[in-house]
Amino acid sequence: MSDLPNRPTKKISGLTRAVLIVSLGLNLVIVGVIVGALATGGFGKGRPGIDLSVGPISRALSDEDRAAMRETIRAIGPFNRDTRAQMRADMIEIAAILRAESYDRSALEAVLRRQAERLQGGQAAIVTALLDRVEQMGPADRTAFADRIEENMRRGSPPRSN
Repeated sequence: MSDLPNRPTKKISGLTRAVLIVSLGLNLVIVGVIVGALATGGFGKGRPGIDLSVGPISRALSDEDRAAMRETIRAIGPFNRDTRAQMRADMIEIAAILRAESYDRSALEAVLRRQAERLQGGQAAIVTALLDRVEQMGPADRTAFADRIEENMRRGSPPRSN
């Protein structure tokens, strides 16, 4: 007997596989953009590969504002080491579900929903950090921030600076 796991004899349909790959890919892109920006201190710097509707807002923040938001997000902890480990464990579980001889839709759905909840926690942390930062701004700073947002909307994404 081989130590290799049994491979499924029943194939997943092409459409189901494509939907799963696209769904997982989008989840990973969103997590990667947020985690990468937080890890590199580049939240809002340069042009992101995709615009998650926060582009004009994040580009309009000053370096000081972005740094303060990073600290708030780190304090809230949506992307801590434990959460990233859970995301990796979910990917292993997804692979096992996909390799199983019979497809268990409810098991896959449960894992994908857990991931979605984690992503929502990250988005909520970003919203909280932005709200906290704007709350600390005076009227003139808020007006200047609004002006920069509108300017970013008019001209679109700036060219990459790095």
